[in-house]
Amino acid sequence: MFSSIIWVIVFIGILIIFHEFGHLVAAKLSHIPVEVFSVGFGPVILKKKLGETEYRVSVIPLGGFIKMVGEEEKAGPRPDSPAPAPTGGYMDKPLGVKVAVIAAGPVSNLVLGFLILLVVFAGFGQQYSAPVISLDENSAAFVAGLRPGDTVVAVNGETVPSFDAFDARIARDAGRQVTISVRRDGRRLDMPMSVPIGYIDSLIPAIVGEVMPGGPASAAAITKGDTLTAVAGTPVRSWPHFTELVRRQTSGPYTLSWRRDGVVYTDTLRDSITTDPGTGTKINLAGISVSTDWYISPYIAAVVGSVRKDGPASRIGLRPGDSIVEFADVPIGEWADFADAVYSRGGETVPIVWQRAGQMIRRQVTVGTDEEQILGQRGGGIGISARVPRRKLNLPNAIVEAAVKTGTVTAQTYVVLYKSITVKHFARRALGGPIMVARIAYEGASWGWDYFLLLFAILSINLFVVNLLPVPVLDGGRIVLDCIAGIRRRNLTERELNWAAGIGWAMVGALVLFTIFNDILKLIRK
Repeated sequence: MFSSIIWVIVFIGILIIFHEFGHLVAAKLSHIPVEVFSVGFGPVILKKKLGETEYRVSVIPLGGFIKMVGEEEKAGPRPDSPAPAPTGGYMDKPLGVKVAVIAAGPVSNLVLGFLILLVVFAGFGQQYSAPVISLDENSAAFVAGLRPGDTVVAVNGETVPSFDAFDARIARDAGRQVTISVRRDGRRLDMPMSVPIGYIDSLIPAIVGEVMPGGPASAAAITKGDTLTAVAGTPVRSWPHFTELVRRQTSGPYTLSWRRDGVVYTDTLRDSITTDPGTGTKINLAGISVSTDWYISPYIAAVVGSVRKDGPASRIGLRPGDSIVEFADVPIGEWADFADAVYSRGGETVPIVWQRAGQMIRRQVTVGTDEEQILGQRGGGIGISARVPRRKLNLPNAIVEAAVKTGTVTAQTYVVLYKSITVKHFARRALGGPIMVARIAYEGASWGWDYFLLLFAILSINLFVVNLLPVPVLDGGRIVLDCIAGIRRRNLTERELNWAAGIGWAMVGALVLFTIFNDILKLIRK
């Protein structure tokens, strides 16, 4: 626990220093005098004055601030001092300069996240999955001719260097006919096949996997492999969209449409109302499960890549490079088999067999249980990750990949924030505070430096997003207030600023209490 506290202090301290340093540099470049640069709040531990600025380190390391001359009013002579104060304070500056100074803090966190990702990609390398495929023998892709272990060479003549490139290429051709070229047993085979509509890595197609006996859909002529097209007249875009549309049908029977062999059928389904255990709201169910038949995943050998310090696997002696042979008496052919076997056995003690240097080792392992933060789903784990090849990137490619990853994390953070507010069944347990940051920092370090740095980069980018929210007392809120003052052509009064600050602190306080409450609940559940 003590080491966790040290980690969170270091972790948050670096983020704060970078953030406030961004404000400081922007203010000084704009010739705005800075009176105080503080890391932390509360009683001062250390302080030193350099030039016009007093630099401080305070007791509570959960924030920081800079105090610029003229933040509340125009700079000018102090009435209690014969010597004139420095001119050109914050309020004297044009709107563009004020916005730049305030935005410099969050942008510094964005830059820090980018730089850390650059170090990860250039120093540790980028994980790389070869275009070797894994799929179920009952899948449509298997029927079309693909086989587990095939190495994809090209799609429509376009070379695919990795599995991610292959998956992206297939997603681009969703609903079209393609020719997939593979290498099998030393021979190249070209196989034409149709890609299902909706095949996107992050979007599950609305294809029926199973119709539940006794459910509403069992009374209709829906069968496995049908593509769901509409619910109550609303076109279905994906499986998540289908489930959301069905959940809303709480006022009686509704129509359901599906496509089979190019023909669209429609029937009326009775409602099946139940209570969502997560939200307590009334929802409807159709009695249909999703098909994952067409999904093609990369083949990843069941070889241990890293072992979490003090995790279940570490305690029984598993090491990087060990090959998993059996788990819970189930033969393991690839990593996906192992992951599926572990996920459903949280809390159980089961046998595990692995191979090391030609020797078989058998032990008993107690499977841990953890919660997936976004969906709130709990599953088993023993604290190991797969060995996935890495390739170090040269500097230009590392810069491109770091920039793309930074943009992706930024967009995903906005999506999580939006859904946590607007989507009823979205797990708000995903939101966390200082305790969650401490846990992430501690567990990240237990997985190794590359994993720790990746988490560090993501949290720094998260801080960029959160600080630009239009909430008074956050940087985004200060920018909004400055823009309002610019439009009105006069500074906000002290009463208006205090009113806005009161609302802002109330919102931030409520969020802090909520996230700490979430953190405590997670600790209790764990």
